[in-house]
Amino acid sequence: MPSILWRIPVNKVVIAARACLTRQKAVALGFQVDKAAHKKAMEENAGVVDAAAKKMELLALHGEAVAELVEQSIDTTNDSFKYDPKPMEVSVVAIWCGRRKGFFEYIDKSFYVECEQSPDAENPKNHIGLVFDKTPFYAEQGGQIFDIGCVRNSSSSFTMDVEAVKVYGGYVVHYGTPKGLLKLNESLNVEIDMKRRALVMNNHTSTHLCNFSLRSTLGDHVEQQGSDVFAHRFRFDFSHGKPLTVDELEEMDERVRKIILQDLPVYDKEVPLDEAKQICGVRQMFGEAYPDPVRVVSVGVSVDDLLANPTSEEWKNYAIEFCGGTHTPSSNAPITFTTINEEAKSKGVRRIVCLTGQEALDALQASKDYKTRMEAALEGKTRSALSTTVADLLKELDSLKNFPYCDKSRFRQALADAKKTATAQMKEQEKEFKKIAADFAKETGAQLKESDQKFLVARLDIGSNCGVLKNTIKSMQKQKMIPICLLSFCDGKVSVSASSTKAALGTLPANKWVSTTVSSVNGKGGGKPDAAQGVCTNVNEENVQAMMDAANEFASQNI
Repeated sequence: MPSILWRIPVNKVVIAARACLTRQKAVALGFQVDKAAHKKAMEENAGVVDAAAKKMELLALHGEAVAELVEQSIDTTNDSFKYDPKPMEVSVVAIWCGRRKGFFEYIDKSFYVECEQSPDAENPKNHIGLVFDKTPFYAEQGGQIFDIGCVRNSSSSFTMDVEAVKVYGGYVVHYGTPKGLLKLNESLNVEIDMKRRALVMNNHTSTHLCNFSLRSTLGDHVEQQGSDVFAHRFRFDFSHGKPLTVDELEEMDERVRKIILQDLPVYDKEVPLDEAKQICGVRQMFGEAYPDPVRVVSVGVSVDDLLANPTSEEWKNYAIEFCGGTHTPSSNAPITFTTINEEAKSKGVRRIVCLTGQEALDALQASKDYKTRMEAALEGKTRSALSTTVADLLKELDSLKNFPYCDKSRFRQALADAKKTATAQMKEQEKEFKKIAADFAKETGAQLKESDQKFLVARLDIGSNCGVLKNTIKSMQKQKMIPICLLSFCDGKVSVSASSTKAALGTLPANKWVSTTVSSVNGKGGGKPDAAQGVCTNVNEENVQAMMDAANEFASQNI
């Protein structure tokens, strides 16, 4: 029997685009397929195919595949049902297994055996693409994410969860991992995930409200530069030469929320392109090629009213756009709205990321909860305690991702102001501490000069600045050169500074003196025999006294 292998040129790259379909047809016609020769041919072409694949999705329905469907007189997919999606029965007109395997006439046991025996690293889930005569699924386009859902036959012996939907040359391809047997022209029941579709519609309608509100706040120069609409958030790009101020963004957010609360009907209608362009205030993306007729989506005023008086200035007060996406029946469906990020996308273009529905409610509640925690944490705090609390609150604020951008900006400013207050308070306190230290050094130094005291352990509460303690010791040692150890207790923290003398280095080294003092409360210290310092945290008055006793005992035993 003759062997057979069809090859199709793709941009001068020869690939076995229909090898599996060819094998199925050959067997049906009584031919014998030379699998070894087929495998060798595929290996020979693998390098060039892989190189070309870098610019082509594995399962994308490339131009030659679309051309083949056209040559077979397969009509493009009727996707008009996507605007009113309901479970429906469809017919399988093509089974696409990717650029390497091409089209199949059926999925049988051999498909699954081959997938198991020769796993494809680029397609680990063994996805295929199904093309139907009609579909209620929305394919990814116009910045809107695709629908997901499921397909199955009447007996459920074949099922597939639809994980992605793309459109190529009018053919809508539904991607997923098949389970069971399938053949061309078989009838399947399809159903989209309406809960997820509702979330996407909430966000898509809200992009229109954003577009309208931004223009109202910033001016007529604002033009949409792109968008990505997902189930749980959306981003919107627009022309504007500088960052939005918090007040501007807050005004935009609040206007969108007001329109949502107004519960305005959302209208849509296909209109001849020339007529649609005459509508005053209609928004369209710069450089976009719109179909004729074009679908007009209007929030709050019917398309028929727009067409009855297209030049009316009143229409500038409504969100009206050319759009092929799916939308809510009312502006109230998104429930609420908030922006969680604003940034530069490119020169002259800004990008905002927004939430609607439950995600927005959660974000707004998170803001209220944080404000309560922040106010409680700051209450009564001053100086270093205030500074530490501000740092902790900022760290927490940075970790909150789905958070209203305006609120986060205002909280940052409030914390920055609190930080400035704490810094000013600490500077003023440091001046006071330095004066107290100078007075202590003068008075105590004079007393030491008149006494025969061999060392000094004293408490001088002047904050946690060991440098001030060290200078105080030096000042006193100028009056009488003896070993001195000072302790300062402030806000649950003890700072220790000690200085020995040349005569006492061998018997009373400062580093051992400090180490012994702080070890009584598990503190840390270090330095040299002539000078050392240490710190203890989370201590109380009883701990401070224990440290004083340890310092005195060590000096008494070693001097």
